[in-house]
Amino acid sequence: MVLSKTPKKKTSKRGASRSRRALPNFLFPLIGISSCGLLIGALLFFRIPSLALTWLQERTISSLAEMGFAYNDLSVDGLERTDFDQVWHQIPLEEGECIFNSSLVQIRQQLITLPWIADANVQRRLPDKIQIHVKERQPLFLWQHKKKLHLIDSAGQIIPVTPDASLAHLPHIVGAGGNKLGKDFLHHLRPYQNITSLIKSATCIDQRRFDLQFKSGLQIQLPAQKLGPALSKLSQLLKSGENAMKRIDLRAPDRAYITPFEAPKGQRKRGL
Repeated sequence: MVLSKTPKKKTSKRGASRSRRALPNFLFPLIGISSCGLLIGALLFFRIPSLALTWLQERTISSLAEMGFAYNDLSVDGLERTDFDQVWHQIPLEEGECIFNSSLVQIRQQLITLPWIADANVQRRLPDKIQIHVKERQPLFLWQHKKKLHLIDSAGQIIPVTPDASLAHLPHIVGAGGNKLGKDFLHHLRPYQNITSLIKSATCIDQRRFDLQFKSGLQIQLPAQKLGPALSKLSQLLKSGENAMKRIDLRAPDRAYITPFEAPKGQRKRGL
């Protein structure tokens, strides 16, 4: 979806410029060039080159704006979670200001400070339009650490927003290291829909492996290595029904230890 908006109003200098047009228009370039030459020559004569260059730059920008290269339109696409007005307020230009008065790099740097924006492509559409395509960060999972809930994107970075109810469907990972290991762990889980649909949360243990907590109360202890084979074995075990099991320990590479609900404390049933 492409959104556009007329930029902010600025106290314009156009009225002042109109009041100077009493002479024929063809004389203005000659007068301007002569004046610029005289002033720059004087500044250089007195060895003030930096002032000469600054004055020339400001005069050039002012002239370009008067010629029609003035910012008057903003178009943005790629927005889903970012409000258009947030983008609009990041543009360091006001209506009527020369469109070259701010670099495209500067505008991009302003935009990526917004919490949801990962990157932005900024272009000028001369004479008067700024066009922006934004790439927003994609939320991947919720990470709980030290009693605080954070939103993690697909790059494993924290999105600095407060998670709301619309994000409650995301996987819930708990514990130190979960923000860094969570992306790869969820990638391993993706093929096993019969597992992911049952998970309430995943806890990162010693920043190297995960335990799963099912909605039914079943606990799964997964290994740090060879996670794929362990998940495949778990998928097969769940076909016999999860309600009869209290805990499944898959940390050993060649076997699974199952604790049924009926078993006395400490007693285990050896599985495949």
